[in-house]
Amino acid sequence: MNLRNSISRLCCLGGILAIVLVQNVRAQTVEPTCGVGDCCNTGCDNCTGCDNGTGCDDCNDCTDWDCQTAGGFYAGVEATLLWADINGSPSQVGTFDPFGAPVSVHSSAYSDVGDGMTASPRLWLGYQGSGCWGVVGRYFDYRSTAMTLDPFAGPLDTLGLMSNNKLRAYNMDIEATRLFDRGCWSGNVSLGVRHASLNSTSSISSNSVVGTDLVSGIAMTDRQFNGTGLTFGFLGRRPIGCSGANFFINARGSMLWGNSAASAEAATSILTPLGAASDFQFAAAGNDEGELFIGEIQAGVEWEYELQCAPATAFLRLAGEFQYWEGDHGLNASAVSTSFAVPGATVVSAATAGDQQLDLFGVSLAAGISY
Repeated sequence: MNLRNSISRLCCLGGILAIVLVQNVRAQTVEPTCGVGDCCNTGCDNCTGCDNGTGCDDCNDCTDWDCQTAGGFYAGVEATLLWADINGSPSQVGTFDPFGAPVSVHSSAYSDVGDGMTASPRLWLGYQGSGCWGVVGRYFDYRSTAMTLDPFAGPLDTLGLMSNNKLRAYNMDIEATRLFDRGCWSGNVSLGVRHASLNSTSSISSNSVVGTDLVSGIAMTDRQFNGTGLTFGFLGRRPIGCSGANFFINARGSMLWGNSAASAEAATSILTPLGAASDFQFAAAGNDEGELFIGEIQAGVEWEYELQCAPATAFLRLAGEFQYWEGDHGLNASAVSTSFAVPGATVVSAATAGDQQLDLFGVSLAAGISY
């Protein structure tokens, strides 16, 4: 993404936040009003009649904007089970016989890390003041590794194959939050600072025997981003009838700027009765003005329970989750290595590293407490 796209995204995110805040500020000048009869007859501070089958828009007539809360600390821990889908060209090693026919061609793709679900933690700790404003810190860490070790891969004359793919995506936030409560909807909007890192590596090595030649090849790529920027968030919840549960939606957008790097490495060698041949190639690219956009959304069900043994409320959440990470660093590093024997076998290794794009999707289960 170029600078214009970055500014456009920030403007859109900032515009959404501004609209919510302006609506809240305007609403604070409106005196709370209550419905009558079967609608909202429990009072503005205890509006429980939302969608209760009476045909009334109960809670929409019962609004309190003064944000007066008891305040206190709150904390939560979340287990996410996510699949990863990351872009990238595969690292490849190919072996060919003296006549140019392929003996074996192996590849190791970044997408291999997404073959299964990976459990990742998310933690948060915050403080809500007695008014509208609060502060919260948050940490998320996703790590996935896919490794293949097969000493019998390929044809009978292949001695072994090993591939290794690693992915890590983490972020840390510190945010100011503001409560809102309008009709049946309540929650908060937030604005703060985020630091994030996205690192991915892919490698493959192969050893083969072609006739009397021992052939080896290795290809590796590495892509990294580390940066800091702004993050915007929205958390909204709405009661589900009289079940005691809430539907909630949690959305976030972040724009970060920082350092990025990409490297590719390829090496080959052939050992024959008459001698040996080898080749090594390395390519690297760096950018101190890299950009990373992160979009996140959760939607699910939340249950709250007031503890009897302590002045606190516990909650449990179950949700679906999707994250989108897109880096635009303008980087591209490619390396190709070739070794051959005359007469004899040929081995070629190729690796390419460029910009990163990651999708994370799955489910999350969270539990927490507020005092």
